Amino acid sequence: SLSQTFDKRRRRYREKMARVGDFMQQHKVERGLQQKVRAFYEYFYERRSVFDEKKIFGEVSNALRIRMALEASRQMMGQAVLHNLPGTQRKSKYQVQAMIAAIGSVMQPFLAEKNDVICYEGMVLMDMYWVAQGSVVA
Repeated sequence: SLSQTFDKRRRRYREKMARVGDFMQQHKVERGLQQKVRAFYEYFYERRSVFDEKKIFGEVSNALRIRMALEASRQMMGQAVLHNLPGTQRKSKYQVQAMIAAIGSVMQPFLAEKNDVICYEGMVLMDMYWVAQGSVVA
């Protein structure tokens, strides 16, 4: 049942936080960094689905998978992004939706606090970021 799924999720979260806390204590991680790590995990687990999305997506047709992933992506990426992605101008609506669904299906939450540095000018990055809340200063 759904309540059992939530209980399992809550228990896994507590177990994970205990392991992370033990690690930080063993390595004498300073208090401010410990707070940031805990805030990250809190943020991450709040936004993580209680459902096995890969299993669900694997069971439905390709067209349904794309539509479901697209709906989930809209919530994460915001409506404006969906129509302004580079390279989408010469693609069909279905191709753009499939691309957005593919991107959205692998996105992971990321928490940056005020004054955190995400990257430096000239860095080669292997990540892509969508700002869901707040702003980024160059």
